[in-house]
Amino acid sequence: MVTQTRTVHHGLPPQSDMETPNRADLEQRVADALSVAGSISPSDIVVVDIEGTLYLRGGVSSHAEVETAGEIAKSVEGVKSIINELEVISGNG
Repeated sequence: MVTQTRTVHHGLPPQSDMETPNRADLEQRVADALSVAGSISPSDIVVVDIEGTLYLRGGVSSHAEVETAGEIAKSVEGVKSIINELEVISGNG
């Protein structure tokens, strides 16, 4: 007889690696807002949403672009908080 090992979550809900439509939607809306702004090259920015906390990762040309990207992302409905991990990369842009 074959038995399956019981999965124990230790009181935590199981997590899935699958993206939910809301997550993908929020990431896309932020990426679109960055594109429309025109002052930042969004092709170098990765936007990741984890339960409304938005992570901005990648490289930009200046500290001003780091700040601008964060402000644009904060303005998108559904964003609860921002973790701005953008780095200034010399020669980027």
